[in-house]
Amino acid sequence: MRSLPPPEKFRCLHPMPSKAEEIAANATGRTPNHGFEGLALTPDGRTLVAMVQGPLLQEGTSGAVRMWVVDLQNGGARELAYLLDDADNAVNEIEAINDRQFLVEERDGKGGVKARTKKLMLIDITDASDISDVASLT
Repeated sequence: MRSLPPPEKFRCLHPMPSKAEEIAANATGRTPNHGFEGLALTPDGRTLVAMVQGPLLQEGTSGAVRMWVVDLQNGGARELAYLLDDADNAVNEIEAINDRQFLVEERDGKGGVKARTKKLMLIDITDASDISDVASLT
């Protein structure tokens, strides 16, 4: 067992009980209640993929969601971008099919009879670019 602290850009440095206060106190990191929502382990057990529910504060309303991909064998990590099908959606779950293909569930965030949108997207990260050095995906 070990700890895998995510990069600083994912962290809310001043968490607070109020959503409005938390946004006002932080310029970067996850938005309130939109942290790592999806977590997947590839079938070979070598790679862990964590996906935030929505854009980080520094990304605004871009619809771009970060994935943190960690090689559990050597500790190397990279970040990838996933563009929501609709910027009003959020990531609900991610499931690994193999080491490069994943199913991502998007939803509208509404509950019960008000819920209208749920999408299952197949993504392939084979040719995805590492965006670890990109501060903001605006």
